[in-house]
Amino acid sequence: MKIGYVTCPAFGNEKIYFTQAGFNHLLRKGRIPRKINDQMRRLSLVSKAPLILTECTRYSTHEKRYSSSLPADFWSFVYNGKDTHGQSITIIVRQIQGKPKHFFSIFDEKNIS
Repeated sequence: MKIGYVTCPAFGNEKIYFTQAGFNHLLRKGRIPRKINDQMRRLSLVSKAPLILTECTRYSTHEKRYSSSLPADFWSFVYNGKDTHGQSITIIVRQIQGKPKHFFSIFDEKNIS
């Protein structure tokens, strides 16, 4: 499945790109591979990310941190929509040093590692 990008109303319809960085983060945290069941849960949620990001008009949190020693911004979107069967899904969007924003992670209450 290739997504490319979606526009997000929470950022004034700015493009959120789906890149290798986000995919890699679903499989490992830093250089450490995630447990297989955690990888599978996250990968199963990815198909919901484009819809959630195009529907959310506000982000939940914003943090400034360093990523690979570069300044980075992280935004979270928490979604509790009817199509998720009552589960809360959180999406993380990252922007490193003013470059384009990209999808970075997705998880639900069952895989918060």
